[in-house]
Formats: sequence, structure tokens, C-alpha cells
Amino acid sequence: MRKIYFLSFLVINISILFAQEKTVKEYHILRTAQAPVIDGVIKEDEWGSAGASDGFVMLFPDLGKAEPAEYATSVRMLYDDNALYVAAEMKDPDAEHIPAQFSTRDAFAQADYFQVNINTYNDQRNDTYFAVLASGTQVDGKMTGGRQDNTWNAVWESAVHRDGNAWYVEMKIPYSALRFSNKDDQVWAINFTRFRQRTKEKYVWNFVDKEKGNFSEYAGKLTGLKGITPPLRLALYPYVQGSVSRYKGENTYKGTGGMDLKYGINESFTLDATLIPDFSQTAFDDVVLNLGPFEQQYEEKRAFFTEGMDLFSKGDLVYSRRIGGTPIRYFDLMYGIGLNEHEVVKNNPERNRMYNAVKVSGRTSGGLGIGVFNAVTENTYATVKDTLTGETRDILTHPSTNYSIIALDQSLPRASYLSFVSTQVFRSHEFDDAIVNSLLYSYKTRNKKYVAGGQLDMSNLQRRTGDIFRWDNGYGGRIGARKVTGNHRYGLGMKVVDKHYDKNDLGIQRYNNYLTYRASYSYHNFKPINNILRAMVYSHAYLEYRLSPYTYTKNGINTFFSLTNKKFLSYGGGVDLHFGYKYDYYEPRTEGRYYKRHELQFMNAFISTDYNKKFALDFNLFAGKQFYEENPNITGGLTLSPRFRFSPRWQLIYNVELTGTRNEKGYATTDGSNIIFGLRNRRNVVNSAQLAFYPGVKSSFSLVFRHYWARVNYDSQYYALTDEGVLIPDSYTGNHDINRNFWNMDLTYTWEFAPGSQLIAQYRNAISGDDEAYFSDYLYNLRYLSEQQASNMLSLKLIYYLDYNNIRRIF
Repeated sequence: MRKIYFLSFLVINISILFAQEKTVKEYHILRTAQAPVIDGVIKEDEWGSAGASDGFVMLFPDLGKAEPAEYATSVRMLYDDNALYVAAEMKDPDAEHIPAQFSTRDAFAQADYFQVNINTYNDQRNDTYFAVLASGTQVDGKMTGGRQDNTWNAVWESAVHRDGNAWYVEMKIPYSALRFSNKDDQVWAINFTRFRQRTKEKYVWNFVDKEKGNFSEYAGKLTGLKGITPPLRLALYPYVQGSVSRYKGENTYKGTGGMDLKYGINESFTLDATLIPDFSQTAFDDVVLNLGPFEQQYEEKRAFFTEGMDLFSKGDLVYSRRIGGTPIRYFDLMYGIGLNEHEVVKNNPERNRMYNAVKVSGRTSGGLGIGVFNAVTENTYATVKDTLTGETRDILTHPSTNYSIIALDQSLPRASYLSFVSTQVFRSHEFDDAIVNSLLYSYKTRNKKYVAGGQLDMSNLQRRTGDIFRWDNGYGGRIGARKVTGNHRYGLGMKVVDKHYDKNDLGIQRYNNYLTYRASYSYHNFKPINNILRAMVYSHAYLEYRLSPYTYTKNGINTFFSLTNKKFLSYGGGVDLHFGYKYDYYEPRTEGRYYKRHELQFMNAFISTDYNKKFALDFNLFAGKQFYEENPNITGGLTLSPRFRFSPRWQLIYNVELTGTRNEKGYATTDGSNIIFGLRNRRNVVNSAQLAFYPGVKSSFSLVFRHYWARVNYDSQYYALTDEGVLIPDSYTGNHDINRNFWNMDLTYTWEFAPGSQLIAQYRNAISGDDEAYFSDYLYNLRYLSEQQASNMLSLKLIYYLDYNNIRRIF
């Protein structure tokens, strides 16, 4: 009997082994002498000679389930000397009514879509993907280690078509949009994805085992590519821009011109450059009132700094908003530092202007990714005036600066890697310099069940005080291991940063001088559980110490869960718990001092309804309370975000956020040797909306506005912080009440009048108000805001795409 059991076990495992081998599909592509017309109608004879590949299987929600025959997907491919051609037929009994919401490029809206993932080096980590929505909208980007990045853009062609039985996609992907080695016989990794919006089902051509790895590790093979050579990749994006702005009754006219350039140095590496850039049409930031000890971090919205930055982002050393950001001494002048008696500030630029930026990136046939980035900014001066003599003088607020990044990333078997990143900041006029290096690794075991990884960081800062130079060296690092397969996953890790480590010259770092231990657990389902399509539970606990001197600072455990049922209603919530005291060394704003308190205990809940419906709603509620305190801090808030889809071309998303905090104790000022804290109440109201209209796939109107209102009211009794970290009543008197408003509105029209070429018209309106008076009435506050000076700007930008290969074929 035991022999029978053993033989059965052996047969089953051998069957599984062979079944796994068979999941690697192969598509043999044929060369075509005549390129098909990209119109969405798969009618050319050339498509008839191309082999059709089908047999898609489900990726979500029921992993591995075969695609139903009435919704079968088939794909055909061809190639010539210039491009790959892809045609997909996706059956649907009600194809005329499939969801096909319009959207801006690179936005996955409420629509069916078809996607192609290509990995020319077959390293299981770095994919390039091209997707087409049923509306015709294009989405493209890079996928690294299973993470999608839609910021990368290429110029390629696509078209869609529908009839009563299916919808169809045709693509032309020029070789200039890909990077590959110069070999006569190419073998690429490839996979296809089909998404059905009505059922949220996702199917793939080659089975992807989400329980054991990421998407890029489970691709099929594309064979038959012979005799193709990487083309000369040279594209120019010259632009002209004109604007008129009005502020305080004065008009300012501005005209600029510049160019972006993409040049393929060889088959693997590309140079990207921006010359005389103008980012005035970049979307506004979601500014908030920041009373904390750390700077506010903003999202990068400038295209040059978001496209193709995956190599440079490794190690988390780069915060690109440093480049062309706020001048170093901007706030010094705001607070009168460096001014002589009777001097006032006449002009203090908020941004440091960038001359140019260049990046070279690519990956060799051996899987080595190499990236080099360089940007140069100019000197920035503020102008101050003596009110008695009338004389003016310029003060340097930011020196001419060179920012550089070097990144090396070696792909290893089983999606493992070894990476090195270095950032350098060199400033003129005896300002500080900085070099920060990071070495990273990730190793996945042979069974792909566990991943061990780590990072070693070092900063070398040259600090200058007059003629005295001082090098300040700091260190940091992390190490950890995780189980990354199956329903239940867990991990352990630690991170240490000494008190000298500082990456803020080009990166962003909240604080240093700490040692943290972490443990995590998560649960994921890969098949439906009764009525639940998706279930996820995540929990992590941490314990943190101050490194020098070594002392305990805080702890916490955070648990979150989310569920999505078969009606596509998502809901969940979580708790954030802390035990004992927290020793906060940052709120006092003085080295070596700390504030001893109990942390807030938080809980939150959310609901998100089905986006397939014309009306959908997102709702989030949170509350927190500080226990074991005589006068406890209590906070709470809610976010309500309804969305209306009037038609596939019209959509409105509205968002309102209401938050309030009572009895918060926080830093107010420093009075002599005393660190003064105040007892305050805070209320924030944020209203924002996005209205979008799409006349066609290549054009769009968008109206975006945001009004942020923050109110802070201090109690008349202030407190001094003792050396033991506790607060005692103090005789300090002062008015620190705040009433702050930020209003922004952008009305934008975008038209892609030719592939890669755009016309962008924009109207901007901005108002800010800051008053010490504490307004409790919302309408009264709006009236106050309307009385402030508004900044208005109207701009027009024309970008034209010139491709060397197209020009060469014409002439």
C-alpha cells in the first residue's frame, strides 16, 4: 500500500512538473512584405498568413480558469524591417456595449483593454508594455519587478473597431520604441493581457502564477525575429510657448522656446535631454498647512523628471523636486535673516531656474542597466531695497548647481538583482556639496519562495563655514527577508541610520539617528471565497530606538484589511495602535530635546462602490484618541468623493475632506531658552473637483479646482518644555492663530494633432490668503478669500514631434 501511495505521489508531482513546463507558450512570428493598415479592421491578407494564438487563462479573480469560448481572445503578430504589428480579436456577445470610457493618455479608465508586454532581454524583471482601451486611448510604460510605471511614453500607432460579436485592436510598435541587442536571431519574452471591465476579469495568454511570483517572471516566448536591426533612434520635440499673466493690476508677457531630444546612442542606450525647459504649465501642488517638524513632500509632475526614471529611483536617493525647487535661502529672506536695518524684500523668486538636463539610460544584453543623469541650474538672486536711501542690492539665494546621478543595476536569475546608485550635488559660491552612495541587493531562492534583500548607504557632505571646509560622513542600511509566495506571507527586517547620514541635498529624508526593527504579515486570496473576489490583510509591527545615545523612542502595530465582493463593492478598515510613551526628538526643533507623550490610537474605515456604474462613491472615515493623558488629543475626519460619468466622454469627480483636532499639543515658538508649546484646535476643509470632456481620443478639456482652508486656534495658556520632556504652564503670551487659504484652478485643452505632437492651451487662476484672525464661518472665509489679489495666467504651448526615421523615409 505504501508503494502505491509513493507511486501516486511521484506521478502527481511529475504531472505537475510537466504541466508547469507546458505553461511557457511560444509564438513564432512571420515577416511581412506589406505592412498592414492600422485601422482596427483585421482584413488584410497578411493577417491571414499569421498564426493565431489563443487559449487565454484567468489571472483574476479565479487564477488559472480557462477563458469562456464566447469571450475567446486570439492574437496575431507580424514584423518587418521597421516595426512589430499586433492584431487581437476579443469576442463578446454584446461587443457594441462594452465599457469604453474616454480618458487622457496613460490612464486606465472604466473600459475594456488589451495589453502587450515585451521583454527584449528576457530577464524576468524589465518589461515594456503597450495597451489600448476600447475607447482607443493608448497606455504605455515600463514594468520593473511587477511594478507598473505609466510615466514612460513612446510614439506608436493603434486603432480599435467593434461589431456585434467582438472588438478588435491593431497596433504598430516601431523598433524605435524598444531597446534590443543587435543579433540576427532574436528571442524575446512576451505576454498578452485582456481585461473585461464589466466583470473585472483579467486574462493572460501565458499563465502567470501570482502565488509564486510577479507578472514579468511568467512570459511566453516570441521567436522568428530574424534580420532586424535597432534603428537610429533620433526624435526631436521643439516647442514654443507664450503666456500673459496678470497680478495686482500688472500684465506680464513671456515668450519662450526650447526642445526635448531623444537619441539612441546604440541599440541599448538612449540619451534624453531638455534644453531651456519651461514648466509653467505643470499642474499645481496640493499645498497644505504644515505645522510639523518635517518638510512637505510634493509629487513630481514635470514630464522630464517622471519619464524613464525607474533606474534612477532605486535606493530612494532622489527627490527630483530639489532640482529647480525652492532656493536654499528663500525662507531666510522671508523671515528677515540677512537683511540690514531698514531693508525690505522687493523680489524673492520661489523657484531656482534650470538651464538643461540630460539623462542616458539603457540595458546591455547581459542584463546590466546603466543610467547617468545630469542637470544644471542657474544662480538665483533676490532683490532687497533700503527704505531710507532707496538703494537696492541683490542677494544670492541659490547658487548655480550641478546635480548628477549614476545608477547600475545588474539583473540576476529569478528576478534577483544587484544595484549601485550614486548622487552628487556640487554648488558654486562656497555653498555645501554632497555625495550619497547606495548599494542594494535582492536575492530570490531557487523555489522563488523567499526573498532576502538589503541596502547599504553612505553620505559624504562637504560643509562650508567661510573658508573652513568640513567633511561629514554618515552611514545607513537595511536588511530583511520575506516569504513572497502563497496566501500567507511574512517578513522580518531592520533599518539603521546614524546621526550623520543625510541625503537631503538631492533626496528627501525625514530624520536620522535611529534603529528600527520590523515584522510584517499579509494574507492574499487568488481565487474567490464565496461572495468575495479579493481579500487582503496586512499587518506590520515596529520597534524604534534612537541610535546615539541609544535609547527607546516608540513602537506601533498597524493592521489593515480590504474586501471586494462580486458586486464590486470594496470595503475595509484598520487600526494603528501604540503602547506606552513616545519620546519625540523632532517636535521640539532643538537637538537633544524631546517631548514625552502618548501617541494617538487610530482607526479608519472605507467604502468604495462599483465604478462601472454611472454614479459611484468613495467614503473614508477615521478617528483617533490619545489615552492616558489629562487633556487628551481627539481627532477625526471624513472624505467623501462622489463621481458621475454622464457619458463615455464626460466625467465629474468631486472631493470634500473635513478634518478636526481638539487639544493638540504642539510646538509654537522658542522664547529665549524656553521651548514653547501651545494647546490648539485645528480644522481643515478641502473642496476639489475634476471635470473632464473628451471630444475625441486625441483631445480633451479638463477643469480642475481646489480650495484648501486651514484654521488653527491656540488656547491662551502656553507651556514650556522641561528637560524631562513634559509640559508645564508658562507665562508666554503671543498670537499664533492661523487662517490660511489656497485656491487653484486650471482649465486645460490638449490636442494631439499628429503622433507625438501637441497643442496645449491653459488658463490658471490662483489665490492665497493668510490672516491671523480665526474665522469660524466658511462663507465669511470665502468672502475674505475673494477680496485677496488673484494671479491669472493664459498660456499656449505647441510641441512638434520630429522623427529621423520618418523624415528619412519621406526624402
